[in-house]
Amino acid sequence: MIGLARSVLFALIFSGTMVAQEGPLLSAILSAPDTLRLGDRITLTISINHDMADHVVWPDTLDTGDFELLDASFAEHTTEEGRRVAEATLELVAFDLGDLGIPPIVVQVLRPGGTEGTVSTNPINLTIESAGLDESGDIRSIKPPLGFARNWWLTVPWVLLGLVFVALAVWSYQRSRRKDYGAPQPTTTIQAAHVLAYEALDLLEHSGLLDQGKVKQFHVEVSEIARNYINGRWRINAIDMTTDDVLDVLTRVDLVPVDMERFRDLLKRSDMVKFAKYRPNAEHSAALIGLTREIVDSTRDSDEREAAA
Repeated sequence: MIGLARSVLFALIFSGTMVAQEGPLLSAILSAPDTLRLGDRITLTISINHDMADHVVWPDTLDTGDFELLDASFAEHTTEEGRRVAEATLELVAFDLGDLGIPPIVVQVLRPGGTEGTVSTNPINLTIESAGLDESGDIRSIKPPLGFARNWWLTVPWVLLGLVFVALAVWSYQRSRRKDYGAPQPTTTIQAAHVLAYEALDLLEHSGLLDQGKVKQFHVEVSEIARNYINGRWRINAIDMTTDDVLDVLTRVDLVPVDMERFRDLLKRSDMVKFAKYRPNAEHSAALIGLTREIVDSTRDSDEREAAA
């Protein structure tokens, strides 16, 4: 397990011949809790100490492996020894449990005379545990039910109240049976699951929740729209299931891999906001509406199958 602010010094890989004291030196500091749980943020700081004449080129795309990159910042400063330090600070988070890894991050260094080379971090392995783990690790015995002294006179008012409710229910039922059935009754139209999903997404898109800063409520609504669609499309009670249970059941329906990954991305990102206090910006949040529409477009039943049903 990685403790708080453990520093690891990595060897450098560079083409050409150079003096060790004058070459670039890469170091990395990983800041993380002693026990990593789902939703915990970790910080990876990569520093490259190099000559003033060198030029550090960070990669356009940072491959963080099993971890999602939340934020990245870059800075440079000069040391008292007259060297430059290029520094990248990466904020990471994991959406899955178990043994996860961060692959080596390769950085290009350009030296005078056109010499090009790279420095690289070593791969990092971390273990993510489930949230809410009992710190003691002890298995506690089941406690017997608590006993209480019974006073039967205290139950009399509750019995009378129950009889009143029963009488009201019987009266309401009999009254409803006496209504005029000769009048035409309104027709109830059962809409397809994808139609309801489209309507709910349109309402959410124009609700103004993100403009009001209600990011958590927005993600709750997106998650409920997706779960209601799953319920209507495949008769899966997704509203009362955990995300892992929903994804497990979806593996048993006829879904192509890309749609399965879309469902996983949508539900996991919503859970991070609802339970892990993750706050994405408005643009990333609004993108979930488009992602949900793509899911519905790809998985909705055809008109012929709906008519047959």
